[in-house]
Order: sequence, then C-alpha cells, then structure tokens
Amino acid sequence: MGILAKGVDKKIAYKKEASWGTIAPDTGAKQLRRVTSQFNQNAETLQSAEIRQDYQIADYRLGSLSTEGSLNGELSPGTYSDFFAAALAKDFVAGGATTGASLTIAASGSFYTITRAAGSWLTDGFYVGNIIRLTGAGFAPANVGNNLLVVGLTALVATVVVLSGTALVAEGPISSAGAAVVGKQSYVPMSGHTDDSYTVEQWFSDIAQSEVYTGLKPASIALSLPSTGLVTASLSFMGKNLERTGTTQYFTSPAATNTEGIFAAVSGAVIVNGQPVGLITSMDLSISRNQEAR
Repeated sequence: MGILAKGVDKKIAYKKEASWGTIAPDTGAKQLRRVTSQFNQNAETLQSAEIRQDYQIADYRLGSLSTEGSLNGELSPGTYSDFFAAALAKDFVAGGATTGASLTIAASGSFYTITRAAGSWLTDGFYVGNIIRLTGAGFAPANVGNNLLVVGLTALVATVVVLSGTALVAEGPISSAGAAVVGKQSYVPMSGHTDDSYTVEQWFSDIAQSEVYTGLKPASIALSLPSTGLVTASLSFMGKNLERTGTTQYFTSPAATNTEGIFAAVSGAVIVNGQPVGLITSMDLSISRNQEAR
C-alpha cells in the first residue's frame, strides 16, 4: 500500500525563468502562501475515428505535453505580485515622489487637499488611486506617516482621504517638504510588454517527492471581495513540461512566505473618475490572458 502525502506538508516554491520553459536555477526561489494548489502534466490524446468491423480502435497515441496549475489563496501584500505583474505584462515599479516642495494642507469637506506652490504632481508621476505619505521635519506629527489615498489630482492640488481614519492638521506652507507613493505599482502598458514565465516546484516533504514544472504563465486571476470577509484570489496557470521529478527538494532554501495580514474588502475603496464610489456591497475582479496550449 502506498503512502499518501499530506497537503499540509506540501510546499510550493517558484522562480522566474530566463527564457520560457528553461528550468530556473535552484537558488533564490520563493515559497507561496495558499489555501489550495495543484499542478499537473497533461498529455494530448490522439484517437482514430476509423470504422472497423472488428469494433476496435485503429490507433491511439499520445500527442503534445503541457502543464497546468491552480492556486487559491487569500490576498495579502506582495504575496502574488509577481503573478499580477506577469498577467498585466508589466513589472511593478516605484511610484511618484517629490522632495523640496512647499506644501499646504487644508480640509475640504470629508477630504483634504495638499497644495504645492510650484512643480507638478502629474509630472512627478503621481496618479489618482495612489497611496502616498508626507515627509518633512516641518509637518505636525499627525501629518507624517499617514496613508493618504489620492482621489483627485491636478498639477498643483492633490485631494486625499486619510485611510487611518484620523484627521490631518491644516497647516502650511511647509517648506522643504516631500511626498512619495507607498510601495510599487503595475498596470496594463501601451508598449514594452513583458512575457514572464516561471518554474514551480511541488515538494511533498512527508514522502520525499518533488515535481518541477517549467514554462508556467498566469492564464487568469480572479479576485473576490465580499461585503464582509477576507479577499480571496484564484489563479490558473498554463505551462510547458513536467521537467524533473525526484526524491530531493529542487529549490534549495526557498525564501519563506511573508507574514503580512490578509486584506479585508470592507476596508477598501473603489474610485471612478477620481471619486470614491459611495457604497459597494461586494465586487469580483478578473484578469484573463486568453492563453491556449498550441
């Protein structure tokens, strides 16, 4: 009787390939957080349709090989960013930043405005939807370190919402002040599209079995944001081959998964034409690359 692997002991690790279908080096991989995951190899079957009086099949054989995978998880900061970038065909890059500016903060209804005396938010690479933080020794403590969601933007005026729910202090102009986008961003580009693929290993530590798949690309990503609950992500992959099997782990010492908290949809916001939508009970979002195994 065979030994059954326990799912809790399975580790999923991945690394970007230098070229499609070429197995990535065995160092520098990352482990993946998951709820469920499965990667398999598929073989196309070719069956004759010839009619025979002996009722038998004239010919049956295997065709081309391919791989596929599915990954379901709960969304947390940075966990699936490589796959989002691959699906959008653009690497994540740092957002806008400005230094040495003269900034004035003022209340504007339930929002706040951050007005600069010169220069341009637009030229400095800021966009509606960015989350920014103010920097500078001259600001009141309440105005530094807060996450501010940009809901409106002109060259000189950024209209923001304070995500922490605290109030900003109206002040200014504050000289030698700065602002920068938190984290990195990606989007569907007009040109310069990337075409990333990944080597993925399933390592069953309890039965010492390794499966290494190559050429995997995100085929689709679906996000579910319920009215109350955690944000979930479902990813599907298409790839080239089951490149290697064995009894030892291929990716040596992959980086451990992060420990960031999971997103809750109730804390989010949807911005349409620069304005937050008043009330959304739930939302589903999907990205599809329409890939085919040919």
